[in-house]
Amino acid sequence: MGPIEKRLPPSQGVNAGGRSIFNVTLGESYRRIDIRYVWDNAGTPTDADAAKFTADIKGVKVIVDGDVKWNVDGAYLLAMQDFYKEPFVDGVLPIYFTRPWLRTILGEDAFAYGTKDMQTFTIEIDIDGSATPETLDLYAEVGPNEVLGDHVCIYRHSKNNSITGISEISDIPRGPYQAFAIHFATGNIDSVDVEANGKGVFEADVPIAKSRYGSRRNWQTGYYHLDFANQNRKGDALPLMLQDFRVKANFTGTGAYDLFVERIEGHNPMKNQAA
Repeated sequence: MGPIEKRLPPSQGVNAGGRSIFNVTLGESYRRIDIRYVWDNAGTPTDADAAKFTADIKGVKVIVDGDVKWNVDGAYLLAMQDFYKEPFVDGVLPIYFTRPWLRTILGEDAFAYGTKDMQTFTIEIDIDGSATPETLDLYAEVGPNEVLGDHVCIYRHSKNNSITGISEISDIPRGPYQAFAIHFATGNIDSVDVEANGKGVFEADVPIAKSRYGSRRNWQTGYYHLDFANQNRKGDALPLMLQDFRVKANFTGTGAYDLFVERIEGHNPMKNQAA
Protein backbone atom coordinates (compact mmCIF):
# COMPACT_ATOMS: atom_id res chain seq x y z
CA MET A 1 0.00 0.00 0.00
CA GLY A 2 1.24 3.46 -0.85
CA PRO A 3 1.35 6.49 1.42
CA ILE A 4 -1.84 7.82 3.03
CA GLU A 5 -3.04 11.41 2.56
CA LYS A 6 -4.50 13.08 5.63
CA ARG A 7 -5.41 16.49 7.02
CA LEU A 8 -3.54 17.51 10.15
CA PRO A 9 -5.13 19.14 13.22
CA PRO A 10 -5.72 22.89 12.76
CA SER A 11 -3.67 25.64 14.36
CA GLN A 12 -5.06 27.85 17.12
CA GLY A 13 -5.57 30.74 14.72
CA VAL A 14 -4.79 32.30 11.36
CA ASN A 15 -4.24 36.05 11.58
CA ALA A 16 -2.41 38.70 9.55
CA GLY A 17 0.86 39.54 11.26
CA GLY A 18 0.55 36.46 13.46
CA ARG A 19 2.10 33.02 13.83
CA SER A 20 0.11 29.85 13.23
CA ILE A 21 1.41 26.90 15.23
CA PHE A 22 0.45 23.39 14.17
CA ASN A 23 1.07 20.44 16.48
CA VAL A 24 1.80 17.56 14.13
CA THR A 25 0.28 14.24 15.17
CA LEU A 26 2.82 11.67 16.36
CA GLY A 27 2.52 8.00 15.47
CA GLU A 28 3.32 8.09 11.73
CA SER A 29 6.22 8.86 9.38
CA TYR A 30 5.86 12.05 7.34
CA ARG A 31 7.06 12.11 3.74
CA ARG A 32 5.79 15.60 2.98
CA ILE A 33 3.53 18.22 4.51
CA ASP A 34 1.53 20.57 2.27
CA ILE A 35 0.64 24.10 3.28
CA ARG A 36 -2.91 24.69 2.01
CA TYR A 37 -3.51 28.44 1.85
CA VAL A 38 -6.65 30.31 0.79
CA TRP A 39 -6.90 34.09 1.04
CA ASP A 40 -9.81 36.53 1.19
CA ASN A 41 -9.83 38.28 -2.20
CA ALA A 42 -12.36 41.07 -1.57
CA GLY A 43 -14.82 38.58 -0.12
CA THR A 44 -13.99 35.72 -2.49
CA PRO A 45 -11.95 32.79 -1.10
CA THR A 46 -9.05 32.37 -3.54
CA ASP A 47 -6.28 29.78 -3.76
CA ALA A 48 -2.91 31.46 -3.24
CA ASP A 49 -0.75 31.67 -6.35
CA ALA A 50 3.06 31.82 -6.24
CA ALA A 51 3.10 35.60 -5.78
CA LYS A 52 0.66 35.38 -2.86
CA PHE A 53 2.65 32.64 -1.13
CA THR A 54 5.77 34.79 -1.50
CA ALA A 55 4.07 37.90 -0.13
CA ASP A 56 2.13 36.32 2.73
CA ILE A 57 4.18 33.38 4.08
CA LYS A 58 7.11 35.11 5.75
CA GLY A 59 8.43 32.26 7.82
CA VAL A 60 8.13 28.47 8.03
CA LYS A 61 9.81 26.50 10.80
CA VAL A 62 9.81 22.75 11.35
CA ILE A 63 10.64 21.98 14.99
CA VAL A 64 11.35 18.54 16.47
CA ASP A 65 11.87 18.23 20.22
CA GLY A 66 12.78 21.92 20.42
CA ASP A 67 15.28 21.64 17.55
CA VAL A 68 14.61 23.87 14.54
CA LYS A 69 15.03 21.56 11.54
CA TRP A 70 13.80 23.95 8.82
CA ASN A 71 13.97 27.74 8.87
CA VAL A 72 12.67 29.03 5.54
CA ASP A 73 9.89 31.15 4.02
CA GLY A 74 7.35 30.93 1.22
CA ALA A 75 9.71 32.42 -1.36
CA TYR A 76 12.38 29.80 -0.65
CA LEU A 77 9.93 26.87 -0.72
CA LEU A 78 8.60 28.05 -4.08
CA ALA A 79 12.07 28.53 -5.53
CA MET A 80 13.19 25.07 -4.43
CA GLN A 81 10.02 23.42 -5.71
CA ASP A 82 10.78 24.84 -9.14
CA PHE A 83 14.53 24.19 -8.85
CA TYR A 84 13.86 20.49 -8.24
CA LYS A 85 11.27 20.51 -11.06
CA GLU A 86 8.23 19.68 -8.97
CA PRO A 87 5.00 21.25 -10.36
CA PHE A 88 3.27 24.06 -8.49
CA VAL A 89 -0.50 24.01 -7.93
CA ASP A 90 -2.31 27.15 -6.76
CA GLY A 91 -3.17 26.94 -3.08
CA VAL A 92 -0.59 24.29 -2.16
CA LEU A 93 3.03 24.70 -1.07
CA PRO A 94 4.86 21.48 -0.13
CA ILE A 95 7.50 20.86 2.51
CA TYR A 96 9.41 17.87 1.12
CA PHE A 97 10.96 15.68 3.80
CA THR A 98 11.62 12.81 1.39
CA ARG A 99 13.22 13.41 -2.00
CA PRO A 100 10.95 12.14 -4.79
CA TRP A 101 13.45 13.27 -7.44
CA LEU A 102 16.18 10.85 -6.30
CA ARG A 103 16.84 7.83 -8.50
CA THR A 104 15.90 4.90 -6.29
CA ILE A 105 12.98 4.09 -4.01
CA LEU A 106 15.41 3.72 -1.11
CA GLY A 107 16.83 7.16 -1.82
CA GLU A 108 13.41 8.73 -2.27
CA ASP A 109 12.02 7.43 1.02
CA ALA A 110 15.17 7.53 3.14
CA PHE A 111 14.53 10.86 4.83
CA ALA A 112 10.93 10.56 6.04
CA TYR A 113 10.33 12.22 9.40
CA GLY A 114 9.49 9.22 11.57
CA THR A 115 7.90 10.20 14.89
CA LYS A 116 8.40 7.00 16.90
CA ASP A 117 11.12 8.57 19.06
CA MET A 118 9.85 12.18 19.00
CA GLN A 119 8.36 14.02 21.94
CA THR A 120 7.08 17.05 20.01
CA PHE A 121 6.70 17.94 16.33
CA THR A 122 5.41 21.38 15.33
CA ILE A 123 5.15 23.56 12.23
CA GLU A 124 5.20 27.34 12.72
CA ILE A 125 4.04 29.63 9.91
CA ASP A 126 4.43 33.42 10.09
CA ILE A 127 1.89 35.45 8.12
CA ASP A 128 2.60 38.90 6.73
CA GLY A 129 0.85 41.82 8.40
CA SER A 130 -0.79 42.95 5.15
CA ALA A 131 -2.20 39.50 4.32
CA THR A 132 -5.91 38.69 4.27
CA PRO A 133 -5.94 35.00 5.12
CA GLU A 134 -9.12 32.95 4.77
CA THR A 135 -7.83 29.49 5.75
CA LEU A 136 -4.44 27.95 6.44
CA ASP A 137 -4.29 24.18 6.83
CA LEU A 138 -1.74 21.39 6.66
CA TYR A 139 -2.13 18.12 4.79
CA ALA A 140 0.37 15.27 4.98
CA GLU A 141 1.57 12.24 3.08
CA VAL A 142 2.28 9.62 5.74
CA GLY A 143 3.50 6.06 6.03
CA PRO A 144 4.13 3.46 8.76
CA ASN A 145 5.71 4.89 11.88
CA GLU A 146 9.48 4.67 12.30
CA VAL A 147 12.14 6.39 14.36
CA LEU A 148 13.64 9.60 13.03
CA GLY A 149 16.85 8.45 11.39
CA ASP A 150 18.84 10.45 8.87
CA HIS A 151 16.73 13.35 7.68
CA VAL A 152 17.06 16.55 5.65
CA CYS A 153 17.20 19.89 7.45
CA ILE A 154 17.25 23.38 5.92
CA TYR A 155 19.30 25.97 7.81
CA ARG A 156 19.18 29.67 6.98
CA HIS A 157 22.20 31.90 7.60
CA SER A 158 21.79 35.65 7.17
CA LYS A 159 24.78 37.24 5.47
CA ASN A 160 25.85 40.70 4.39
CA ASN A 161 28.39 41.13 1.62
CA SER A 162 30.20 44.49 1.59
CA ILE A 163 32.62 43.99 -1.31
CA THR A 164 32.71 43.09 -4.97
CA GLY A 165 35.05 40.31 -6.01
CA ILE A 166 35.97 37.16 -4.06
CA SER A 167 34.39 36.77 -0.63
CA GLU A 168 35.31 33.73 1.45
CA ILE A 169 32.69 32.01 3.60
CA SER A 170 34.24 29.65 6.14
CA ASP A 171 31.64 29.54 8.93
CA ILE A 172 29.17 27.02 7.48
CA PRO A 173 28.80 24.48 10.32
CA ARG A 174 30.89 21.32 9.97
CA GLY A 175 30.25 18.04 11.74
CA PRO A 176 28.56 14.64 11.29
CA TYR A 177 26.43 15.88 8.40
CA GLN A 178 26.31 15.72 4.62
CA ALA A 179 25.32 18.62 2.37
CA PHE A 180 22.91 18.07 -0.49
CA ALA A 181 23.07 21.68 -1.60
CA ILE A 182 23.82 25.27 -0.61
CA HIS A 183 21.61 27.98 -2.07
CA PHE A 184 22.68 31.64 -2.12
CA ALA A 185 19.56 33.84 -2.28
CA THR A 186 21.26 36.58 -4.27
CA GLY A 187 21.72 37.32 -7.93
CA ASN A 188 25.10 38.96 -7.24
CA ILE A 189 27.26 35.83 -7.57
CA ASP A 190 28.70 34.79 -10.93
CA SER A 191 31.02 31.95 -9.84
CA VAL A 192 31.83 29.78 -6.83
CA ASP A 193 34.82 27.66 -5.75
CA VAL A 194 34.55 25.18 -2.87
CA GLU A 195 37.40 23.67 -0.85
CA ALA A 196 37.05 20.75 1.59
CA ASN A 197 40.14 20.19 3.75
CA GLY A 198 42.13 22.24 1.24
CA LYS A 199 41.00 20.18 -1.76
CA GLY A 200 38.92 21.71 -4.51
CA VAL A 201 35.56 19.92 -4.85
CA PHE A 202 33.58 22.37 -6.97
CA GLU A 203 34.46 25.21 -9.33
CA ALA A 204 31.93 26.74 -11.69
CA ASP A 205 30.54 29.98 -13.00
CA VAL A 206 26.80 30.25 -13.66
CA PRO A 207 26.84 28.86 -17.24
CA ILE A 208 28.99 25.87 -16.22
CA ALA A 209 26.80 25.12 -13.19
CA LYS A 210 23.63 25.33 -15.29
CA SER A 211 25.21 22.98 -17.83
CA ARG A 212 26.24 20.48 -15.12
CA TYR A 213 22.75 20.41 -13.62
CA GLY A 214 21.21 19.95 -17.07
CA SER A 215 17.54 19.11 -17.39
CA ARG A 216 17.40 17.85 -13.79
CA ARG A 217 17.17 21.37 -12.31
CA ASN A 218 15.56 24.73 -13.05
CA TRP A 219 18.04 27.49 -12.19
CA GLN A 220 16.26 30.23 -10.24
CA THR A 221 16.62 33.94 -10.95
CA GLY A 222 18.12 35.66 -7.91
CA TYR A 223 20.02 32.57 -6.72
CA TYR A 224 23.32 30.78 -7.09
CA HIS A 225 22.85 27.04 -6.55
CA LEU A 226 25.67 24.88 -5.26
CA ASP A 227 24.16 21.42 -5.75
CA PHE A 228 26.45 18.54 -4.81
CA ALA A 229 23.82 15.85 -5.56
CA ASN A 230 22.70 17.21 -8.93
CA GLN A 231 22.84 13.70 -10.44
CA ASN A 232 19.96 12.76 -8.07
CA ARG A 233 22.09 10.26 -6.19
CA LYS A 234 21.80 10.15 -2.41
CA GLY A 235 25.44 9.10 -2.07
CA ASP A 236 26.73 12.24 -3.80
CA ALA A 237 25.94 14.47 -0.81
CA LEU A 238 29.15 16.12 0.43
CA PRO A 239 30.40 14.89 3.86
CA LEU A 240 30.91 17.82 6.27
CA MET A 241 32.99 15.95 8.85
CA LEU A 242 35.90 18.19 7.90
CA GLN A 243 38.71 20.17 9.48
CA ASP A 244 38.15 23.01 7.04
CA PHE A 245 35.35 23.92 4.64
CA ARG A 246 35.22 27.15 2.71
CA VAL A 247 33.24 28.62 -0.15
CA LYS A 248 34.80 31.33 -2.29
CA ALA A 249 32.10 33.30 -4.09
CA ASN A 250 32.76 35.99 -6.68
CA PHE A 251 30.29 38.79 -5.94
CA THR A 252 29.30 41.31 -8.60
CA GLY A 253 27.44 43.49 -6.09
CA THR A 254 26.98 44.13 -2.38
CA GLY A 255 24.12 43.73 0.06
CA ALA A 256 22.37 41.39 2.48
CA TYR A 257 21.33 37.89 1.42
CA ASP A 258 20.33 34.55 2.90
CA LEU A 259 22.35 31.36 2.54
CA PHE A 260 20.34 28.12 2.83
CA VAL A 261 22.07 24.81 3.57
CA GLU A 262 20.26 21.54 2.78
CA ARG A 263 21.96 18.99 4.96
CA ILE A 264 21.43 15.43 6.14
CA GLU A 265 21.77 14.82 9.86
CA GLY A 266 20.77 12.27 12.48
CA HIS A 267 18.27 12.76 15.29
CA ASN A 268 19.61 13.94 18.65
CA PRO A 269 16.66 14.37 21.05
CA MET A 270 18.84 16.30 23.53
CA LYS A 271 19.85 18.96 21.02
CA ASN A 272 18.16 22.35 21.28
CA GLN A 273 19.56 24.49 18.50
CA ALA A 274 18.04 27.70 17.21
CA ALA A 275 18.57 28.09 13.49
